[in-house]
Amino acid sequence: MPKIIISPFCKNREQQTCDVPLESKIKDIHDNLPNAKPGYRDGVILVEVSPSGFRGQIRTLQSGDTLQGVFKPRQEGETPRKEIRTAGAPDPLAAVFAVLYHRDTLAEGDENSDLSADYEVVTFLAQLTKEPQPMTPETLMANHFHYEGNGGTATNMTPEEFEAALKASFLFWENKAIVAP
Repeated sequence: MPKIIISPFCKNREQQTCDVPLESKIKDIHDNLPNAKPGYRDGVILVEVSPSGFRGQIRTLQSGDTLQGVFKPRQEGETPRKEIRTAGAPDPLAAVFAVLYHRDTLAEGDENSDLSADYEVVTFLAQLTKEPQPMTPETLMANHFHYEGNGGTATNMTPEEFEAALKASFLFWENKAIVAP
């Protein structure tokens, strides 16, 4: 059985959207590992977990909705990023996926990772659809261009793959925003 841990990055960001300890989801991840879906690149997999305890984070916008922005690092030591948020109740959840990075993938970057684990959960995606939804355009670009000081793991996509992923991301996120905590 592979050793799976919750990364410090995930704990810092996701505990605010989950009412149960994130470590309690490890058994669920192990149970569903045979049904893992490929992530955006080799070394990244998505494992569906029970949505029990998770709160949605995404809201479909309506004309006239107010957005708020902040420019801050995701975690200490990173370069600040733009974050655009909205107020209001999130849309209902359809699924939650744990995003697992293999230790070899994490070793490629400058992430502060526990490379003794086989996989680290870097985030939980509380989603509006049962199929994996695209990451935000900003996250995709930061990963693809491996923006220094901003975290993220290179996508290793060809230009054509990147363009297709960016188009899917743009089309999904054009009328959605993360709900402010």
